[in-house]
Amino acid sequence: CKDFSDYSYAPFYDICSQIASFTFGNAVEHIPAYLCSGMENLTAITIPNSVTSIGESAFSGCSEITSISTPNLVKSIEKNTFADCTKLKTVVIGNAVTNIGDGAFYGCNRLLYFTCYAEEPPFVGADPFSTYNVYLKVPCSGLDAYKMYDVWRNFDYISCIGSEEIQVTEFNVTPSVNDAQFTWPAEPNAATYELVISKDGVVFCTLTFNANGQLMGIAFAPSANTAETTATSGFQFTVTGLDEASHYTYTFDAKDADGGVIQHYAGEFNTDGYVGLEQIELSGLYTQAGRIVCEGEFRIYDLLGRDVTRLNGSLCGVYVVKVGDAAVKVIVK
Repeated sequence: CKDFSDYSYAPFYDICSQIASFTFGNAVEHIPAYLCSGMENLTAITIPNSVTSIGESAFSGCSEITSISTPNLVKSIEKNTFADCTKLKTVVIGNAVTNIGDGAFYGCNRLLYFTCYAEEPPFVGADPFSTYNVYLKVPCSGLDAYKMYDVWRNFDYISCIGSEEIQVTEFNVTPSVNDAQFTWPAEPNAATYELVISKDGVVFCTLTFNANGQLMGIAFAPSANTAETTATSGFQFTVTGLDEASHYTYTFDAKDADGGVIQHYAGEFNTDGYVGLEQIELSGLYTQAGRIVCEGEFRIYDLLGRDVTRLNGSLCGVYVVKVGDAAVKVIVK
């Protein structure tokens, strides 16, 4: 279940046009052209980090979708990919994107927030946007380039990606499905804040903020206005692009100008859907061709707790199988 290459034009439009939400399995690598085109009742989509490409007009005409976040492995937003998503308000683009095709967001007249993590401004085709009265946030290292680059410079409001200044006295993490919100108190002598998030013992991402809570990029110069820093109680920043139903660990260090650690935090969190089950064995349990097979009567639940037993035979992703009082997490590929 790595792609949908066997499907033809808009495969879900006729058979699933009433679907309100759509979650792709963690094994999916390619979303082909027109896959969900015209699904006017679709209000939410979850695109996993396994996806590396999204085809032309894949979500065009999905007029009820309000937010989109593309994974960090996606390099190109193709022609008309999100065109005529008329209620789309918030877009987050991963750091690998180098190209945004013709009309990619054309017709998205309610677009208000557009965040692009690519340090180099992506190439843009003809008529990619319908409105430029939008808050565009980009890495600080690329801010000047975006302001000078054709099309990107047309946005009315361009600023560095950064944390929100809030009143806070304690460090806190609030995870959801594909992101985690971090809040931390300001340290008067801190020159930088470094957040390292790991999964399965491997570093997933490293974020460095300056004293004012702005996300730093290559050769980013910190603001000279230190008065605002000392007056700020703390910062809040949401890390996007995390895997759903996953366990993460983190370290967070406030450092002085010499790199010395002033304050250190460490902990762990789970994104929504994570099921911490004991490693047990159920007799005769195995998967085959999108189906879960198990001896005796059993039920299948997705990671949101919904009973999806009726879909057995067309499954793809992570599920929980319950047999009596026993439960085990199963991956179907």
